[in-house]
Amino acid sequence: MSAAEIARDAGAFPSQVTYYFGSKEALFVEAACRGAPHAAAQAERAGASKRSPRSYVRAVVHTALDSPALLSFVEAALLVRGRQELAPRVRETFERLHTEAERAIAENLAARGWEIHAAPAAEARGFWAAILGVAL
Repeated sequence: MSAAEIARDAGAFPSQVTYYFGSKEALFVEAACRGAPHAAAQAERAGASKRSPRSYVRAVVHTALDSPALLSFVEAALLVRGRQELAPRVRETFERLHTEAERAIAENLAARGWEIHAAPAAEARGFWAAILGVAL
């Protein structure tokens, strides 16, 4: 799809796409990076009502893997390998995913009295590495 087609479908002028984003690839990366945290929040909500660690993890994993937004984020991460000027936005999103997952893990452990063997930060990074690796 061309930048002109994207702009038309969005009700904008093609020059707005290039003015605000520089290219359709940069627009895609921005959209994917905005969608990933929403998908993560949806996964967190899916686990909120679960009563055991096993059912919690299962709900969070299945919801994350079913998210088209996370698949777009994986595609954006692959795209920036060849477009280093777009990489900072993807790195920021990875950090946000890790930070939010660490917070969610710590809150769930405290609220439910659950225990894990690793630190919440390590669990968060491991979770996203596994999820994005499976999606890839």
